[in-house]
Formats: sequence, C-alpha cells, structure tokens
Amino acid sequence: VSADGAATWQLRGAHDHFGGFYFSLYVDPTNPARLFLVSRPGGTSRSLDGGQTWIALQGGLPADERGEVFCMSLALDPTDPNVVYAGTGGWVGNGHGVYKSVDGGETWSPANRGMLDYRIPSVVVSPHQSQTVYAGSQEGELFKSTDGGASWTKLTDRLPAQGRSYPGIG
Repeated sequence: VSADGAATWQLRGAHDHFGGFYFSLYVDPTNPARLFLVSRPGGTSRSLDGGQTWIALQGGLPADERGEVFCMSLALDPTDPNVVYAGTGGWVGNGHGVYKSVDGGETWSPANRGMLDYRIPSVVVSPHQSQTVYAGSQEGELFKSTDGGASWTKLTDRLPAQGRSYPGIG
C-alpha cells in the first residue's frame, strides 16, 4: 500500500498464502477498503480492510481435483457491490463461462447459459446499465448479456477478423 501517491510502498497483510503466477486486484467502486484478488492458478480472495486480512472465496466456483479454483477475471456491479461476476478458465484447457455472486463472493452460481466451456479472461459490467455484462474469451469470442448474466448473445461475428480468426480478448 502507498499513502503518498506511490512515492513509497509498504507490505500490507498476509501475503504468503497466495499462490500463482498472475494476480489481478479489483477495488469495490463503492468502498475502496473492499478488495478482491484473483490469483492464477490459486483462486479468488476478498479483503474488507484494505488488504490487511484476506479470505478465500470458493463456494460454488469450478475447481480442479487439487481444489484450485478456475477464476481468471472479476467484474463488480457499480450499482450493487454484492453482485460480482467471475470469468472462469483453468490453467490449461476449457473454462466454464461466467459465474455470478449476489452476496459479495461468498457463494457463486453458473451464469453461463449460451457460453459453456469458454475461458473468460475478461468480464465487464456496463457503468451505465448494470444488467448489461460483456465477456471476452481467450479464443476471441465476445458475449453480451442484458439480463445480468441469465443469458448471453454471441457478438463475435460483429468483430473485425484477422485472417480467419479473432484475437483473444483479455
């Protein structure tokens, strides 16, 4: 954490229990002390005190036989901080589309009708319409939901192709 505009930094919280090679940090737009961390491979964690303490958020997210959670990205609803979307995908292989939490990440349910088996490294909630969610796959597919993840429409054919394929979205 930095308290002086990034001139100096201090280590904060229990950092030794996070495994993985890639990390993404997400800040709740309504409460900057509420943080979410995605560690690949490893899982998803949440802090309610600005990173001082962390708890694992795995209830309902897909996992492998070792218990490593398949989460690649998160998106927080800007109007309801308890609604969180997770883009899934294992270290190698297929993903499981998008999962949704309505209790701040405590529990997760599939929100992937129309996009099963996609690795989703990018998921975004529209800042203007919180029921509109976009998800991009590692293979270049783009999906849009206008009902909070209940169903998805594939928009890939509207993207410019590079040769015969689409660049990965992430």
